[in-house]
Amino acid sequence: METILTNLSDPAWWFTAFFPAIAILLVPRLWRYCAPKIRRLFRGSRSRSLRRTRELRKDDLLLSKEMLSAQAAFFVFIMFVAVGLVLLVLSPLSIRPGVNSMFVFVLSVPILTSEVIWLLKDVRVQELLKYRRRWLAGRRLALSRDCN
Repeated sequence: METILTNLSDPAWWFTAFFPAIAILLVPRLWRYCAPKIRRLFRGSRSRSLRRTRELRKDDLLLSKEMLSAQAAFFVFIMFVAVGLVLLVLSPLSIRPGVNSMFVFVLSVPILTSEVIWLLKDVRVQELLKYRRRWLAGRRLALSRDCN
C-alpha cells in the first residue's frame, strides 16, 4: 500500500503510466493535421524549382553562371575544410580534453554549412543539365520533323 501511495505522488510514475497512451491517441490526429501542410510545402518547393529550371535551361549564360556558382561553393567548402584541419592540428586548444569537443563542434559548423550549400547548388546544376538534355532532344526532334 505504501508503494502505491509513493507512486501516486511521484510525477515520473504518472508520466511513464499515461504519456504513451496520450501519445498513441494524439499522434495520428496530429499527423492527419500536419501531413497535408508538409506535402503542400514540398510540392510548392518542387514547383518553384521546376519553374526556375524551365527558365534557365534555355540560356547558356545563366546555366554557366549556375555551374560557376556550384564550383565556387565547392571551393569555399574545400577552403573551410583545409582551414579547419590546420586549426585542429596546430591549435593549442585541441590538446586539452575538455575543450576539444567544443572546439571541434565550433570548427565543424562552417564546414557542414558550406557543404550543405555546395550540395544544394550541385543538385541544382545536375537538375538543370538533366532538363536541358531533355529540352535539346525535343528541340532536335522538332527540327528533324520540320526538315522532313
